[in-house]
Amino acid sequence: MPEEGNGKKAAWLSPDHPSHKWWVTLALMLGILTQGLNFGTLNVALPSMMTNLRADVETIQWVVTSFMVTRTVVMPTIGWVAAVAGSRTFYLVGLLIYIVGSVLCGLS
Repeated sequence: MPEEGNGKKAAWLSPDHPSHKWWVTLALMLGILTQGLNFGTLNVALPSMMTNLRADVETIQWVVTSFMVTRTVVMPTIGWVAAVAGSRTFYLVGLLIYIVGSVLCGLS
């Protein structure tokens, strides 16, 4: 295992560790797998959505488009907002939105 300049061993997740590139590869592969599962789930749900919403193909394509835009634009923006606002504030605001949404859905 490589050692740092002061004689200590490099941490196993530091860029100086030999297995660092494999951890990065694993994280990327899991992210790509998650994206594939998300889009696969959406594709399975589309026929049911078309039936229940009485939507034609042209209309339901907007669901796919908005899902892709949300995943590509909004998700990184959420990460940036969490970094700017702070993790605790971001978590508490998200929790508040979840509770309000749950209460409002329970009233209907």
